[in-house]
Amino acid sequence: MWRRILGVAGAGFGLLLLVFLLLVTAPPIARPVVAPVRAWLVHAAAQRLSSGMNGTLELGVLEGSLLRAPRFSGVVIRDHTGAAVVRIDAVRLRYAPLSLLSGRLVIHEIEVFRPFMVLLQDRDGRLNLARLAHPTPRPVDSDTGTNGSLQLPVCIELRRLRVKDGRSRLALGSLKGVTAISDVQITLTGRADDTGLHLKILEFAAQTHPAQVTLTGLQGTVHATASQLRIEKLQLQTRNTQADFNMLLSRGAEPVQLTVRLNPLDMDEVGRLIAKETLRGKLHVELHAQGPLSDIGFRMDLSADAGQVGLEGRLNSAESPARYGGRVSVQRLDLAALANREVLKSDLNMLLDFEGRGLSPRTVEGQLNVSVQPSRLGEITLDASRIRIVAQSERIRVEALELLSSLASVSATGSLDFRGASDLVYEASADLSQLQLLLGVESLRGSLQLNGSAAGVWPDLDVRGRLTAADVLLGD
Repeated sequence: MWRRILGVAGAGFGLLLLVFLLLVTAPPIARPVVAPVRAWLVHAAAQRLSSGMNGTLELGVLEGSLLRAPRFSGVVIRDHTGAAVVRIDAVRLRYAPLSLLSGRLVIHEIEVFRPFMVLLQDRDGRLNLARLAHPTPRPVDSDTGTNGSLQLPVCIELRRLRVKDGRSRLALGSLKGVTAISDVQITLTGRADDTGLHLKILEFAAQTHPAQVTLTGLQGTVHATASQLRIEKLQLQTRNTQADFNMLLSRGAEPVQLTVRLNPLDMDEVGRLIAKETLRGKLHVELHAQGPLSDIGFRMDLSADAGQVGLEGRLNSAESPARYGGRVSVQRLDLAALANREVLKSDLNMLLDFEGRGLSPRTVEGQLNVSVQPSRLGEITLDASRIRIVAQSERIRVEALELLSSLASVSATGSLDFRGASDLVYEASADLSQLQLLLGVESLRGSLQLNGSAAGVWPDLDVRGRLTAADVLLGD
């Protein structure tokens, strides 16, 4: 009896094994029978994957052996409206299923042929691809503080991923000079396990249109875990720009580390990308940021033939309202070299210090000090000037405002009080002939004199002023 039971079980197992082999290998003689079953399996897998997104995935037609190198033709991802946002001619995989016996899945290669992606940005600044994420997030585990998204049954080792001849259609508010990307070539390796996702980018090349900017290379490593994002030695190259990027971003009170070096940044390329082709020249930029996100310090230095700009400061968002402070220095800044307008030929020098908390006029408390050193803007000369403004207890007090130049002289004193009486007095005089070159007019002359005051209790201020013009002439 046991022999009969074992014989029946053996025959059944052999039949199941035969059916399995027919499904995964799909020999030509069995395709009329096997093809509908394989199509049903592909459809079921696509439905299962679509359940985790706000859209649908179509895997297309399955070709080849599931044990050797399956190939999916006609892969499509659609958003919640049914519009196709990603189309892929074909995806081919080569993997080692027997590696699962060792607790990991080794994928030798994934090849993505001629993908096309639509990337759009709505009025709120949100990308259409971001809307593919499922609207209902997974619950957070109270013990681990994660949503379990990194918990995998096996380690997945990707030996190589290649994207060939990719294209994209874009409509992004920040890249108005780019409506399409072509010739996208990507090569990377990676690993996904219970510690996180680890990628190494070996190649990334692309061409933008109509802005003719060529991305010639992108290399670096990315490590993403449930509590940390680390980017190491990320290098980006175009024909005229070189960028280096390192970042460590952690959860909670752990410090952030960020280093960015642009050496150089070609402003001609930037101008083409953002549709501001008046930008010219090359900048050298170095940015450092360190500390917890709640109290982060930063420093940025920009230098070029057009001058130097330095910025350093600290932002403490742990306090309410947030506290901030810093310094901006400008040395020998030539606006003509940046804007490609000779009329803006300049030599600007100034120092700005600020500290405070809050942002709205009613809540801000702090002070602003500006020191303008002898400078020049076109034909206009700027003499040493200063500004000092203090804000405290819903009161903005102008302690000093003296701007002196060959174009105009401006002065003001007093305060603007949101809870009591305000008393602000201002005076300005201008020589209009100094504006002739800046405005591009052949003839402009005359003088203006303005005196005024603002007094009373907010918001019922009594604003008075007197404007006097003398010998004003525009044109012939």
